[in-house]
Amino acid sequence: MLAKRKKFNLSLKKNREQLRSFKQSFSPQFLVRFSTTSTPLSMVVVGKNVSASAVKRNALKRACYEILEQRLKENDARSYVIRVQKMISPTAIKEALSQQLSRLL
Repeated sequence: MLAKRKKFNLSLKKNREQLRSFKQSFSPQFLVRFSTTSTPLSMVVVGKNVSASAVKRNALKRACYEILEQRLKENDARSYVIRVQKMISPTAIKEALSQQLSRLL
C-alpha cells in the first residue's frame, strides 16, 4: 500500500490547480491523468457506478496502488490520478494498467 504522504490530496488547492495541467490517457477500463512533478503523488478513484460493493472497489484500489508503488520504486517521476471506469477483476486490472502506464513512457 502506498504511504499517505505519497497520495494525491485533492483537498489542497495547489493539487487541484496542478491536476488541471495533467495530460490524459483513455482506455475502456480506466482514465489515467499524469504529469512529471518533483514529488510524485498518486490517487486512485473507483466510484459506486463501477461496483456497489465497497469490498470490490477497495480490491481494485489496492491492485492499482500496487502497480503505482512499483512505478515509484523504478524512480518514475510522474504523478498519476487513475479513475477506474469499468468493473474488471483485480488481476486483470493489474495487467491492463501496467500495459497502459508502460505505453505512456
